[in-house]
Amino acid sequence: MKLTVRYHELDALLHRLGLKPAPFTLDVAARPWMPIEVELTSLDELDPPTPDKVLRRGGEPIFLYIRDTPLKHRSVEEAQAHAHEYSRFHVADCRTLKDMKRKARFERYVITNRDRGPFRMHLHCEATGEIHDTELDLKVCKNCLEELDWEGYRSGRGGHSKEEIWRSFSRETFLKRYSPTFSAQPNRRDTDPPDDYPPNWNSIREEALTRAKFCCEECGVLVPVAQKWLLDVHHKNGVKSDNRRRNLRVLCKLCHERQPHHGHYAVKPEDRAAIEQLRRVQNIRVR
Repeated sequence: MKLTVRYHELDALLHRLGLKPAPFTLDVAARPWMPIEVELTSLDELDPPTPDKVLRRGGEPIFLYIRDTPLKHRSVEEAQAHAHEYSRFHVADCRTLKDMKRKARFERYVITNRDRGPFRMHLHCEATGEIHDTELDLKVCKNCLEELDWEGYRSGRGGHSKEEIWRSFSRETFLKRYSPTFSAQPNRRDTDPPDDYPPNWNSIREEALTRAKFCCEECGVLVPVAQKWLLDVHHKNGVKSDNRRRNLRVLCKLCHERQPHHGHYAVKPEDRAAIEQLRRVQNIRVR
């Protein structure tokens, strides 16, 4: 929404002083969302406490949890089925964290801002000495909910029981409420496989070119099938493993190199000349 603000009294004062207002603009750009997944080595890594008592790092709300913990069950599968019996994750400077600080045990925690999905855990089996690298669907700390009065957890103003509020807690909702940049969060997670073209990329590319009828979707140049190498299939979000139709766009090499964050992209002189020749023949002008 655009607001038009007028300062009549200030303008009148400037007029009496024989001055003229100087034009100015205020551009506020959202910071990029940065994923966090690090071990906490010092309390100095967290922001100073704020009135709302939400845990933050670099201005962003974060979650704290203990990654290394004993395996309480006979198997990892059993632990995953009873994840609620393991440590809680924290969202506020609650009395549990204060107690851990007093006991000098605070550095056991790990910082993350993953909005959903299980937490990465290291379960230590005392019988065998083995460490299992797995994931558990941890629950939020009840003391944190009380500290924040999340959805009326302490006051009861929400009309739901404490148990209902605890079980329905959403990390995604929490971040949307407290994070200034969460809306720009990417979908990829640290558990995703390496980002690369899939084995069937050639067929995906061929299908995209056929759908576009071998025409650049930006400048409109039509490329003969015999010169189809002059066309690229561009990933809009920059993730090469995301090959949904809506993420793919057929571009000639000259339009491809003009895309954001493509300063590394180099077009061969002979390919550049071939595309420019096709544009001239088809009377296509590119600004």
